[in-house]
Amino acid sequence: MRAQIVDMTCRSVGTHRPHTEQQNVKCSLEEGLMCQGRDDATGANACWDYEVSFLCDCNAVFTTVTTPILVSVSTSPIPENFTTIPPIVPVKPPSCEEEPGWSPWYNMHIPNADGEFEFVTEIRKSYSLCPDHYITEVECRPVMGGEMESFIFCDKKGARCRNNAGRQYCQDYEVRVFCHCECQDGLGMEDFSITNGKITASSSLGPADKPYAARLNFNWAWTAQTVDEDEAQKEWLQVDLGEIKEVTGVVTQGHPILPRYVEKFAVHISDTGEDFKSIKDRFSPLTKEFTGNTDGTTPVANLFPEPVFARYVRIIPIHFNVAISLRVELKGCDIIVTTSTTESTSGPPQCVNGWTPWMNTYTPNPANWDDMDDLRSLAEKYTFCASHQIMDTQCRVVGVGLTPEASGQVGVTCNTNTGLQCNDDLQAPQHCYDYEIRFYCDCNQTPTPITTHPTVLPPESCSLMSPQFKQHEYDCKKFYEGEITDIECVEADTGLKTAADKGTICDVTNGFYCDNAIQDTGICHDYKIRYYCSCEPTISTTTIVTETVTTPLLPCDPDM
Repeated sequence: MRAQIVDMTCRSVGTHRPHTEQQNVKCSLEEGLMCQGRDDATGANACWDYEVSFLCDCNAVFTTVTTPILVSVSTSPIPENFTTIPPIVPVKPPSCEEEPGWSPWYNMHIPNADGEFEFVTEIRKSYSLCPDHYITEVECRPVMGGEMESFIFCDKKGARCRNNAGRQYCQDYEVRVFCHCECQDGLGMEDFSITNGKITASSSLGPADKPYAARLNFNWAWTAQTVDEDEAQKEWLQVDLGEIKEVTGVVTQGHPILPRYVEKFAVHISDTGEDFKSIKDRFSPLTKEFTGNTDGTTPVANLFPEPVFARYVRIIPIHFNVAISLRVELKGCDIIVTTSTTESTSGPPQCVNGWTPWMNTYTPNPANWDDMDDLRSLAEKYTFCASHQIMDTQCRVVGVGLTPEASGQVGVTCNTNTGLQCNDDLQAPQHCYDYEIRFYCDCNQTPTPITTHPTVLPPESCSLMSPQFKQHEYDCKKFYEGEITDIECVEADTGLKTAADKGTICDVTNGFYCDNAIQDTGICHDYKIRYYCSCEPTISTTTIVTETVTTPLLPCDPDM
């Protein structure tokens, strides 16, 4: 609880330098951590990345006092280098054992210079949310009340709002999720539907500690032979469900009488009882480590990141108290086989002459600051005309209405071949804004029949005028299948390829380089460059046809 926090310390991440080594940094229980820096500060003058540690006194006694709170709301932009730690709010976590319903509201992130991002994955690190596949709805709302901005994304990933072009600033948001947990039945350990012979183990401590004693709420428990903790993972408790079932989680207890319980464990599954594989976190190659018990009697439920289908389930102890003792119940249900009689109604994309509504499939965020609204992702979310019917494309900054050119960002493509792409590597020290796109459709356009023999299409140019030198080899490959084969450097003001500067370098290996120290005036002229991205030749294997064939689009965009 907040009243039990008696002190805090702040230090830089990685280097562990105390906050007192940087000016304008506050670290106190009253204000938390705050670093106020200049908007134009860079390098050592910018705010460091900080982490905090709290000293807790669990014996502290506190009383609850209800007092009115006055809140002042500011609409000023948030400074570039402003760091803060959100308040500590104790919340009762939702449980899938309860009826379907809404979780509490969560607010993990404070808006900063980039925007406001409340990710469900980040919330789950601090609170026990139900797994993603049980989340049926997500709601987002401004913490201070009022209407949501039109440019915020609110979906099963959470809330994502991007500050754009210095004109649009996101409010502080909180989110909640609706959990509807299905397939949560006990699979037969507690009610003895699973017979004693179906429960086996690696070892037993004594005659009374047999595997069949490992039933939830039983009057005894399975206890493995005495082992050191570094050998705990050699032990296991196995349950044979009799047939393959959908298994969604496990409930564990320790010993009902003795202070023995398993604190951490893994789960392995198999269809045959011979080849086992471990349950992993979603999108992770690592075995998931489940948190078990802190005493012998309290049941602790753990849901799997995703339902699994298995006949054999093994519990593998990792850490334990005194000895490995377990009582368990598996959660899940029988596999339901359904037969669909609904005929597919899919057909060609719906076409309406004129401009489509504005579309947006992705908001740049700390996980990936690029912005990408390509034709494939747009078609998965929206309905519009076929690619050969797209005659024109427009892109703009969400909520602001600026074109990519007017926004001042570079490396932003907007065309009928690839849709919208913003390369964040070219935006430093800022990030890509959030863009939206629309197409102009001509529904009278039809694919042109092609009569060709196998040919090799020549490479096309992917060029970009950039106001400053960067390593462009990665940029060329990032969105296009190509290599840099040529580069052009010109003076920014005159467009001349040759200026009065001495010792300039302009090649595909180094980009552009000019040394102020050897110039008569002491400073180089301003230059801009563009590079030639030569795409891989594409072999066309189309032969003479008797029906309409649409030529596939090249992966390289000639209008970049």
